[in-house]
Amino acid sequence: QGLGGLTTVLDIKIKDYPTHAANLPVAMIPNCAATRHAHFTLDGSGPVMLDPPSLEDWPKLTYDASKGTRVDLDTITPEDVASWKPGQTLLLNGKLLTGRDAAHKRMVDMLNKGEELPVDLKGRFIYYVGPVDPVRDEVVGPA
Repeated sequence: QGLGGLTTVLDIKIKDYPTHAANLPVAMIPNCAATRHAHFTLDGSGPVMLDPPSLEDWPKLTYDASKGTRVDLDTITPEDVASWKPGQTLLLNGKLLTGRDAAHKRMVDMLNKGEELPVDLKGRFIYYVGPVDPVRDEVVGPA
């Protein structure tokens, strides 16, 4: 996900909800490209030409990665997942699939019809990209 630019994720909000302890319910909510806005006027003379932002405009950030647990999503085991503790920082690396409401609906429809999914989800992680508010008569918004 991301529409280019300097930053894809501006910040992360983490929420958790009470449920069975084995589920480790966590929601990761990025403030991402969907919440960025640019304002310009099209006058019909051609495409808009925007100046890229200067790298000096962004703050210098540091993060001590040694405080996190590195997780390779391509080789993870159920035992790895079982070892995670609530509140633990996980540094994800590897293939992370993304999907939204429309993808979920399509998968459910395919499974209900006895069809195979286009992608094998066994042992994979799916990051739910959304929700994004629908536009006009859309059922779901754009990812």
